[in-house]
Amino acid sequence: MERKKISIRVGFDGSCPNNKEGVKRVSSHHFLVYPSWRDKKLGSEEKKGMGFRLGFKVINRGEEKRKITIEIDWEDEKKKFMGYRDFVFLKHKEENDWKLIPLKIKESFSILEYSFPAGETLVYLNSKYSYTDYINFLRRTRKRNMEVEKVGESEEGRDIHLIRTGEGERKVLIISRNHAYETAGNYCIEGMVNYLSEKNYFTEYFLKNFTFYFIPMTNPDGVFHGYSRLTPSGTDLNRIFTVRDKAWETLKNVIDTVKPDLFVNIHNWMNKFIDGLLCFNRDFAEKIIFYMPDQKEYGKKWFV
Repeated sequence: MERKKISIRVGFDGSCPNNKEGVKRVSSHHFLVYPSWRDKKLGSEEKKGMGFRLGFKVINRGEEKRKITIEIDWEDEKKKFMGYRDFVFLKHKEENDWKLIPLKIKESFSILEYSFPAGETLVYLNSKYSYTDYINFLRRTRKRNMEVEKVGESEEGRDIHLIRTGEGERKVLIISRNHAYETAGNYCIEGMVNYLSEKNYFTEYFLKNFTFYFIPMTNPDGVFHGYSRLTPSGTDLNRIFTVRDKAWETLKNVIDTVKPDLFVNIHNWMNKFIDGLLCFNRDFAEKIIFYMPDQKEYGKKWFV
């Protein structure tokens, strides 16, 4: 009975591992989790030890907090990336904000020792943003009188959408989630869309002089299945020379149709102290940094 009070749940939209085979119970309060578990063999960051995807639920069916130990085995034999895996984000079902929790690192293990309250707690390496979260965001966006158009489907039939707002001649295309683990892109696009839906002098100027296009989630299959970088077809949507699947074709068709004056592709690095800005024109990059300076309060600097 004691064993049933605490459990780890996977197998839902965006969980990693995405199958119960990736979770082992050692005792009633001790678990092993294998984020590199995959339902098929793929290359790149889907290989053992290479990924940065982690997401599961801890269920406490008791009435009081219970301390449990979760050993997250990244199976990183060379221990090359363990310095980027020394934390997780936690959020209880009844909380609004995520908590950053430092972890102990031992060889290829990230070790979480935490007293979980009663109910359901999310445990993620990068704050959760699932395909379901994306669909809910689109629903809210439609209510803001922005154009939301289905522009294609993934290989497994999940919808890919384009959000459009503004009436200016200069076209800006902003995309995110080429790589499934990089949830920061979705949060950035939500912030941009929310800002452009406000009525003030700056948004009126932007919408008059620019037309904005957003593809918030280019890799919905990889997001859903808990992958790190690729689609289930083995496609890297951040590459021209790669396996081509329906998501890749959709992305290319949008770029060819819109022909943007400015194209922005949002990713997130695991480096805690550097934000990377990759740009063909350094002078243009310097202008961006003028308006988006180093976040010194968080210890972060730009790398151009």
